[in-house]
Amino acid sequence: MSSDNYSRRGIYTEKSYAEATGEERDRLSEQRQRQIARAREDVVKKSAAPRPVVDHSFKINPKLVRRTITQPTDGVKRIYVILIDNSGSNRKIADHFRRSSEYLRVNLGLIDPEAQFAFVYFSDHMDRDRYWQAVDFVSPNEDGEGTLISTLDQIVGADGGDAPEAHECALLQACEIDFNQAIERHLIMVSDVTGHDMGMDGDRGCQYQQSWKQSVKLVDKTYQSFELIGCGDNPDVGELQKQFINLCHPELLARNFINLSYIKEPIYRLGIVLNTFLFLVARSRGIQALEAFLARLYEKWLSEPVFKDQTDSKAKEAIARFAQFVPGTPNEVVNLVARVLSVTLKEAEQLIERGAYYI
Repeated sequence: MSSDNYSRRGIYTEKSYAEATGEERDRLSEQRQRQIARAREDVVKKSAAPRPVVDHSFKINPKLVRRTITQPTDGVKRIYVILIDNSGSNRKIADHFRRSSEYLRVNLGLIDPEAQFAFVYFSDHMDRDRYWQAVDFVSPNEDGEGTLISTLDQIVGADGGDAPEAHECALLQACEIDFNQAIERHLIMVSDVTGHDMGMDGDRGCQYQQSWKQSVKLVDKTYQSFELIGCGDNPDVGELQKQFINLCHPELLARNFINLSYIKEPIYRLGIVLNTFLFLVARSRGIQALEAFLARLYEKWLSEPVFKDQTDSKAKEAIARFAQFVPGTPNEVVNLVARVLSVTLKEAEQLIERGAYYI
């Protein structure tokens, strides 16, 4: 699927249903219901065909590689720094981010085209120069995609050493970035483990004696938001990861810690992590951007039926799992899910109840 086709798909790419009023709202609603009905009919046909493999290697250009984080471009007011655990235990998820440069660019361009994004693949100091592998700030456009693809191609996997990783040092280093004129700053971390001295077995400590608590407190002073995607398969580690949010803002735990360890099937967890990151970016831009993203995501999943004839039900369940992280009253959230999935309010409510888990 090309990025151009994806960016044109659906009523949500030009004007969100949530922004429309009166007759226009009714027209867009009917239009989308027809689109979803056709997509659901096509699921069975597409399920029989092998999923195409997209090769982006032709876009790699050594001249576009930027492995040192400098600063956002002059005039950029909003930035996101994404810390991705690159250790062996999280390798598949880190690789999935690397292979999804075009998908990231298209979606980030639709969600927040004026922002810039820096990506850091981190592990532990035992990995030496592989501990911190970065992609400089890029805009979500074609030039930015070229830099992202070309730089990510040079990032290599790391081993980590002991069970925890150097989160404490990665967080500290993320606070030392030159933000230039950017006054709105968001930090998102993706990991399946914790930092040192946070309770994990096999912990040999940070070789630089950096305190994870000091780092998190500095993050709280430096960034407007700090969100964690826990993507491991061990709920006990998920419990330990709560400390990252609880230290400064326990009242935000249910909002800012998205714990995916409850998803036992690796293929499901792998498929949802990248979109959870995009969900967080969309949420930071407001409810309309969030609804637009979820609607596009649902249509994408229907168009690429990975789960064969179960694709529609699996896609509905996955969208409904996001509901507990959507701001608003219960009634507002149910209405949003109903619009996104083109289902009745009762069905939306049932999906949300089944999809919810508790932090």
